Amino acid sequence: NSSSRYLHRVCTSGVVADDDPDDDKFPELGTHSVTAVNMGANVGDCGYAFNGTLTYPNCAGMYHYSDKTCGFSCLVSEYNYWSLTAILGGQEATAGRCDLISEEWELCTPEEMAEGDPAQYSVMTNASYGLPTVWPLGGYS
Repeated sequence: NSSSRYLHRVCTSGVVADDDPDDDKFPELGTHSVTAVNMGANVGDCGYAFNGTLTYPNCAGMYHYSDKTCGFSCLVSEYNYWSLTAILGGQEATAGRCDLISEEWELCTPEEMAEGDPAQYSVMTNASYGLPTVWPLGGYS
């Protein structure tokens, strides 16, 4: 979908929150980011990019990505996508969606994200990044 493609582009390239690329006041959202450092605990041993095998459902993580072609930078992008869309309520906006995606992503609601990965929640809700704060529903005035 288009939100996934947009976030892949942003997260693969990285985003700096201000105009000075030499100012490291804010972490990037790319592969050398707070996201990349913090997501290890929630991916655990569940995804190919971390240990070359998919051990779901017998793994210690809340994100289990089964795409063998998805390397580390792809995994960071995917993690950012799932995190932000869950925080914005986009995953729970469609009835039954949380159950449908549970084999890949377990933190489906804003509350689950805040509790399950508070570091990522903090990054994705940091106003300095200018990330979306509302899930688009298609009704605009």
